[in-house]
Amino acid sequence: AALKAVRVVSGQGEEGPVSPRTRGQATDGALKCLKEKDWMVRKAACEVLSTVASDGNTKVLERLVNTLQDSHPQVRKAASHALYRLVQLDDTWLNASLSCLLVSRGAEVRSVVAGLLQLHIIRLLESQNKLNPYHKASLLSSPSARS
Repeated sequence: AALKAVRVVSGQGEEGPVSPRTRGQATDGALKCLKEKDWMVRKAACEVLSTVASDGNTKVLERLVNTLQDSHPQVRKAASHALYRLVQLDDTWLNASLSCLLVSRGAEVRSVVAGLLQLHIIRLLESQNKLNPYHKASLLSSPSARS
């Protein structure tokens, strides 16, 4: 419940913009929660990070990449969604980290990582106006994009 409240308060809701200090505190708290035993707390922490963390925050991205190896599938899924939201198109560190996971982890993690990289490539091509609707549809219909 507390993490849900932080997520709401840290957004730009009825109270207006939140200070960078408050966002930083919420981010730090959510990062600590990624170590909790309860998978629901870890999942909620990923959701909070996707809302309050700054785009391109290397510390957050690094922890979320590590969370892709969590023991619970819903936590891994929440981490992948957070990464997709936070990634910047020119983030070479994240691309390299994800690429390393493609060769060093289990099949489920590889599938999630492949999907993240695929969606990242689609966003990059869209930003450069180099992706037509036919190619986008065929990329999104592949198994790795459905992770």
